[in-house]
Amino acid sequence: MMKSMITTIEISEFHIKLLQVLRQGGRIRLVRHQAKQIADSSFEGIVNLLSSMVDDKVRESHIIGIIPRSQSMVRYFSLPSHSGQELSKMISLQIGNQTPYAKEDIVFDHSLISKNPDGYSKVLAAIVHKEVTQKYLDVFKKCQLTLNSLTLSSSSIVNGFYHWQKAVKKENIALLMVINVDTSDSEICFCFDGKLLFSRNIHFGAKDLGGDFQNDFVREVSLTLESYRKENLGSLPSRVVLISSFHESIFLKEKIFEEIRIPVDIIDLYRVFPKMKDCFIPILSEGDYFSSSSSLGAVFRGPQKPFDLLPKKENETRKIKAQQVMWLQLIGLFFVAGCLIVAAFSFNLYQEKIVSKKLEMQHQQLRPRVEEVRTKKNRIADIKNYLVSVPSMVDIIHRLYRLTPENVSYRSLSIDENDNLTIQGISEKRVDVNEFQKNLIGSPLFKDVNLKYATQRRVFEGEITDFKITCQIVRSISQDTQ
Repeated sequence: MMKSMITTIEISEFHIKLLQVLRQGGRIRLVRHQAKQIADSSFEGIVNLLSSMVDDKVRESHIIGIIPRSQSMVRYFSLPSHSGQELSKMISLQIGNQTPYAKEDIVFDHSLISKNPDGYSKVLAAIVHKEVTQKYLDVFKKCQLTLNSLTLSSSSIVNGFYHWQKAVKKENIALLMVINVDTSDSEICFCFDGKLLFSRNIHFGAKDLGGDFQNDFVREVSLTLESYRKENLGSLPSRVVLISSFHESIFLKEKIFEEIRIPVDIIDLYRVFPKMKDCFIPILSEGDYFSSSSSLGAVFRGPQKPFDLLPKKENETRKIKAQQVMWLQLIGLFFVAGCLIVAAFSFNLYQEKIVSKKLEMQHQQLRPRVEEVRTKKNRIADIKNYLVSVPSMVDIIHRLYRLTPENVSYRSLSIDENDNLTIQGISEKRVDVNEFQKNLIGSPLFKDVNLKYATQRRVFEGEITDFKITCQIVRSISQDTQ
């Protein structure tokens, strides 16, 4: 039975939380859970603190980084497609209008919520500024840690709660508001059948319970519920789940019920998961408190695809390193083959008759392996040449975005198996359609550009032009032209 070690690391405002589990088949057991207070929040202070918490077992494990909701954004989309590729293209085109940052300054990923019978899909996108992801990468690199994925705390919290329901065989109530209480802030997540629909971070946490700010905490919960209602994401939640082991949470439970009149339950995710006999349990100083919900949830596979917020460049670097490892393995095979051949000739000098048959057998055994290595090498070269010469779908969409005039918007984009691109859209001015056609003709990425029609029609605010343009994508251009 396969065994694997998984480590999650979350850097919050007050703590660094490290959780390690052993996955064996379908079972997961806690091996280590550690949290340390952050006394020095500078880059060097974070690096020194994290370095003191990791060892070779952590470095050799599968490492998942967790970005707090306070350092990210989530955006909801309803898009007219069920195709995963088309949804990715649409989100890529629209994401720049949903954030205060330039598109090139953000990292984003999306996860499908549901597919509707009317052909639309509900999608949730997680967005992080590149400075945030780069800080994580820099810290992990300084600590000699290889980050395998970088996910969002909100989806991890929902995932942890979903598996808590399965563990305690709790009735699955479809729509819930899950409130995870941490040291100085809390995350409010709306989820449906284990899938995150909406989340918000509020700057009230365990330190505010039972104090002067408890009423402000409850008011923020009510405002979040109102924000969810305005987004028209569905019906209101039938239950509130408060994830907290803080003893004063009972007062918060009563206040929340009085404010929004929705039943409230209090749970502690940490207590239901099995632990190894030598599991390290964090010992906190008096008055200290932290939440481990996102750390626990990140190790499970849930109904919703986890967000991966590693920059594209980092993923490409991984692929390059994997290719370098493959090349080293190929060189090693060639070296071994060479050594065996030399050894064969040496033995032939001493024992020609006795060793000749053995050498022939070794030679026959090595020949398929060498041919296999050569075949793989040629395939890698072919793939490399193809990737250099063929523009990717991202390049095509990016170029199309740059060629589109400001007043032109799309109704649909479709590409068939012969690389024929059909563009249908509307424009406030006829001249913009002509300009768009001219831009496509002048681009090396497109050929055989034809304007099928451009029809003007009246609307309440004036006239708009419906148009349809067809062209063919050029699939063999130089890297400089791109």
